[in-house]
Amino acid sequence: MKEFLDASANDHFEVDGYPIKSYIWKGEKAGVLFLHGWRSNAARWKYLITQMQDLNIDLIAVDAPGHGESKYPAFTPPNYAKVINPLIQKYKPKIIIAHSVGGYVALFHHAKFKPKGIKYVLMAPTFDIMLPITEMFKVLKLNIKTQKKYIENVENNIGGDISTIRSDRLIQEEQLEGLLIHDVNDKILPYQDSIKLDKIAPGLKYHQIESTGHRMQNDVVEKIIVDYVKSELA
Repeated sequence: MKEFLDASANDHFEVDGYPIKSYIWKGEKAGVLFLHGWRSNAARWKYLITQMQDLNIDLIAVDAPGHGESKYPAFTPPNYAKVINPLIQKYKPKIIIAHSVGGYVALFHHAKFKPKGIKYVLMAPTFDIMLPITEMFKVLKLNIKTQKKYIENVENNIGGDISTIRSDRLIQEEQLEGLLIHDVNDKILPYQDSIKLDKIAPGLKYHQIESTGHRMQNDVVEKIIVDYVKSELA
């Protein structure tokens, strides 16, 4: 995977004084920004990016806060949205492809910054942000005091209760276009949550698949996405 990332044109920049690592495969047209989820990094997009390189479009991936080579210390949706905003402003991607909490961050960014002209491919997006946050607390074995501090930090960033930024509330007044893909065998984020989003986001074409679960790295998903990108940008 290191060879794959090293083949890109690295675009270093800072957010709030912290270095952020992004990776650019430059084309002649605006293209795609990829957002990974928790406990992942930009390398998870190798197979999709490899299949899209002949389209001659910009392909941009980024390490989220606290992941890969990005040094922003706190992995929260507001911080992740803040990190991707300079990339969106600079490269003006036509499509954002995002997985898991990365999909949630795409929705959060859309609601907060209201970018124009972007379509979305959301793969098993987080519906209620408290679910992955609670899982993170367990994995990192954070004490109650630290957990409360984390939640306070998120709520201070959004200026309200964390329940107000559930996915369905983020998109209620937004007309999103693109794809929504979820696997019925997902044991991390239930596919029923994407069915809820499908009902309130008619511009997102829902694909329910039956494969290997949450990672969404298989031929079926890749074909759906690559075909969509080609139809939109080729």
